[in-house]
Amino acid sequence: MTSSSYPPGDAGTEDDDLLADLFDTLLQDILDGRTPDLDALHADRPDLRERIHKTWTLACAVAGRREPSRPSFGGYEIRRELGHGGMGTVYLARHQTLQRDVAIKVLPQSLAMSPRAKQRFLEEARALAQIRHENVVHVHRVVEHTTMLAFEMEYVDGPSLQQLILDLRQHGKAANLTAIANLLGLPPASLGARTSVEWLVRLTIRIARALAVVHRHGLVHRDVKPSNILLRTDGTPVLADFGLALQADLDATRTRFAGTPVYAAPERLRGGDAAADARTDVYSLGVTLYEALTLTPPFTGSSTHEILRRIEGGAAPPLRTHAPNVSRDLATVTQKAMEADPRHRYATADEFADDLERLLSLQPIHARPAGPLRRGLQFVRRHSRVVGAALASAVLVAAAIWPLAAHAAAASAARETAAVARHAARSALLRPAALPTSWGGLVGSEQEVRQPGLREARLAALDNALRD
Repeated sequence: MTSSSYPPGDAGTEDDDLLADLFDTLLQDILDGRTPDLDALHADRPDLRERIHKTWTLACAVAGRREPSRPSFGGYEIRRELGHGGMGTVYLARHQTLQRDVAIKVLPQSLAMSPRAKQRFLEEARALAQIRHENVVHVHRVVEHTTMLAFEMEYVDGPSLQQLILDLRQHGKAANLTAIANLLGLPPASLGARTSVEWLVRLTIRIARALAVVHRHGLVHRDVKPSNILLRTDGTPVLADFGLALQADLDATRTRFAGTPVYAAPERLRGGDAAADARTDVYSLGVTLYEALTLTPPFTGSSTHEILRRIEGGAAPPLRTHAPNVSRDLATVTQKAMEADPRHRYATADEFADDLERLLSLQPIHARPAGPLRRGLQFVRRHSRVVGAALASAVLVAAAIWPLAAHAAAASAARETAAVARHAARSALLRPAALPTSWGGLVGSEQEVRQPGLREARLAALDNALRD
């Protein structure tokens, strides 16, 4: 029986659906210039390995391109693929003359024919070559070979922070400094920290300082996230993948968004590259720190639309909700870095690093928790639809009860006016000069003294006479 002849709901149909979805994904990868690691796709289904490779061949045929093979460069031995993105594939290679391992990022042949893509690729290489910092990946040189374009850079031989976070999730509550050290293959004492929280804070400080150098070179990274923070074998963090880097003075007019939405600042989601500046990188690093501390992304949802809405409203759960062991000051610093309004964020990566260093040295931090007014504005921004609906309802209710309220107010005013009039009339009538002749002689007379209840009876009679 062929896979297509399985009845609905059977395993064969599910496999066909899986491969159909995979075909769409692979086709998009090809169109975007990516080369996926086929062996890593659905690694839990070795029985589908052959069909996955056939799906890849079909996607290549539909896209009008031959199946890619490992590139060949004179002087290098290409060993394996390390990763890929929209602007190229990174391979581990051996420099045959220097006998050292390097990483080579290769521009896809499908994009190498585009002058614009080639120019952007060279801009990335030049941007990286300008920067010499311990925590920024080092670019060695540009490599051109026939129709291929690449650049050679430092090979970072450890995992990414994203891989570390994924591994730590498996440890659950046991995700401590010892677990980090074991994952890195290092003794805990070599990490230079007493706790996992302290180690992550120190890592963030080093990346923030690296970003500050990047910004001083007139560049904005635009894609700071855990997968772009690599770890050397000694645990040193390195900022990598500048494929989306912007030169602020040249690219300020670009309005198309590029990057990973969950780590992107709200203003970038709205305004694209034109809204990118140092504060957008600070925001992305703040989100990265939040996820590293909690092992949970700050913004989740059942759909992309819901996630984007939460990012726009800054609706991340408080840091201490997921990481109660984190201090209030660290939560405040992280929140300031992640402020949805860029005006309330750290203006520079150095300011972010400075506050984290104050935290470690037990000095007062500069960040302050949001006050009642800002919390109210944040609530309105996060729940704008609910607040809008409530205001609309309030207006409708007010419009409906206004005539009744106006009538009640008028009646109340009339009653108050009548009461004042009664009081004035009563006071005037009680004056002896104003009383009738038959009563005047009795006020204050011996008869009134002899009959104590007489005055009260007269007052009651006056009240009855003056009532409406």
